[in-house]
Amino acid sequence: MFRAKSKQQAVLEGINSLAARSSISNLSPGGKARAIIEVMGQVIGSISSDASAGIMQTLLTDASGATLDLIAESYGIQRLRSVPPRIEDGDRNLKYYVRRGTFGDINGGQSITIKAGTQIRSDTDNSGVYFIQREEITLSSSASEAYFSADQVGLYLGASIGSGALTIHNFVGYANSAFGGLLVTNSKGVAGRPEESDANLRFRIRTQMTAGATGNATAIRNAALAVPGVADIRILENRAGLGTFDVVVFGISPSVGDSTLQEVQARVDQVVAMGCRAVVVAPRLVGISLTTGIRFKVGTPQSTKNQAVSSIENVVRSYISDLLPGQEFSINSLAQRIISASDSIADIGTPGEPFSELLIWKQNGPNSTRFSRDLKANYLIQEDEDLAVEPFIELPIRFTEG
Repeated sequence: MFRAKSKQQAVLEGINSLAARSSISNLSPGGKARAIIEVMGQVIGSISSDASAGIMQTLLTDASGATLDLIAESYGIQRLRSVPPRIEDGDRNLKYYVRRGTFGDINGGQSITIKAGTQIRSDTDNSGVYFIQREEITLSSSASEAYFSADQVGLYLGASIGSGALTIHNFVGYANSAFGGLLVTNSKGVAGRPEESDANLRFRIRTQMTAGATGNATAIRNAALAVPGVADIRILENRAGLGTFDVVVFGISPSVGDSTLQEVQARVDQVVAMGCRAVVVAPRLVGISLTTGIRFKVGTPQSTKNQAVSSIENVVRSYISDLLPGQEFSINSLAQRIISASDSIADIGTPGEPFSELLIWKQNGPNSTRFSRDLKANYLIQEDEDLAVEPFIELPIRFTEG
């Protein structure tokens, strides 16, 4: 691949060539010979740069695959590799459950142990996405649901999945397995990232061509997104004075690990402009907890009520977790989604007060205690905030039958 020759390279080659092929000995800075070489180096460097840009622009339109990767490398860009979705047990997303009763009821009163490596699929013909259970899990005989961690593998590595897509497992090591009493589901979507397409890589190369210098928002974003586990970033300028900015990293899973932040910091430091200082941080976790009374339609059987409650919790978690920075948490929108979760629900709360308790949880600093306050109006999510169901209390979503 053709590479532009820099002024420094042209000057160095000119000095070496002149020293080897002439009797001129004074080539130190400030001398006439050195001045002539530096001027010519500047001209050659400019011509080389213009020629390189022209060649790259010509090739870029039709380049694909490995050829496009070579062009990208010429501009310090690498194709973004696929990042498979990961589900952690702390995400309270992927779970085993029973439709009624407990795990003991489908296994002769005993707990159920499921080995690591169990497959969790989205369909029966093995053509869709599937996950592998990461660690061994024991389902207590007295429990009715248990969350666990898993990694996506297979043909569709990196593909995102919607809530409720994972419904099939291959575990049969329990007494009533013939009746399929042990169920599995994911209560919310999981974001992955497939390998970057040629079209997207071509766009990033063109952007880099016209950027002119590193340290701009595009270069910082490209550097951060190249780190596995990073779903998105926000750049917040002048957070600690002129010339400073925060890079807020949003991960594929709700929590962003220190190792991910450190790797993003290292990548950003390589492209940040001189005189600027970037600080890579995790988003501030803002939690929501709530209590509401549910009024069911007359004659609704208890089994239907139980299913409705499970659907409502999934709706609440999906609505909250899907909101992005800059969007608004709407009390009325959440109330309407809850009422629409099941045909058996007549209403929730009381007129004008859909929630008997609605709290927002925050933290003043990294080492401070989380605190809560009543949320009486809609909440606009700030650019450095990540909204989630409050993870640090035992029952963040509570329902009573009104």
